[in-house]
Amino acid sequence: MQVVWKEQKFILREQQILDCTLTLLGDRNWQDISVADIASVTGIGKGTIYKHFACKDDIYAQLLLFGFQRLLEKFKQIVYDGQLSGIQQMRTIIICAFEFHRDDAVHSKIYLACKQGGFRDRLSDKFKCQLQGAETDLIELFSIPILKGVKEGGITSVIPLEVIILGMSATFEGAIMRIQNSRDAHQQSCPLQDQYIPLMADYMVSAMANGPVKINF
Repeated sequence: MQVVWKEQKFILREQQILDCTLTLLGDRNWQDISVADIASVTGIGKGTIYKHFACKDDIYAQLLLFGFQRLLEKFKQIVYDGQLSGIQQMRTIIICAFEFHRDDAVHSKIYLACKQGGFRDRLSDKFKCQLQGAETDLIELFSIPILKGVKEGGITSVIPLEVIILGMSATFEGAIMRIQNSRDAHQQSCPLQDQYIPLMADYMVSAMANGPVKINF
């Protein structure tokens, strides 16, 4: 009984650390938050926090993993929708990912923080492995509609799958960075705010489509 109580207390304390970090990220840059800040707000000692997470970046990694899991579930619903063609699935996934970042500013902030140089190097082996696994799951799911589109003839088979994913990832990160920077400057997300997400989705899909893109839902 004592062991169970300790485990529950450990889980609750860890969630408190994560919730506090999310709150702090709501109005601060990720670089400006320290473990001391989290300890001060939660009332949990720094030494105790380090029993849960080896470093601040591990906390960010755990929060990012939670976001990845939510996205993965959304992507699965799209991929398993047999009524959509491969290229329609691809466009829907892209829009879904953009809207997820648009609607969850804190996740977007964590996502961009984790893309900074040196971030992976600072992670503990546990979170390096978990992040790699989550990203692999996302890429594998992302690949299903691309391969389906190739089979249907809607997506080009000339460009290797790895190149398509690399190019789309770079474009996606750039677009997310622009949205985040505009948000930080207290501006609208972009000059064409209402059309930005579907326009970016069309742009990304057109880069891998066979011929002009015309998608009707």
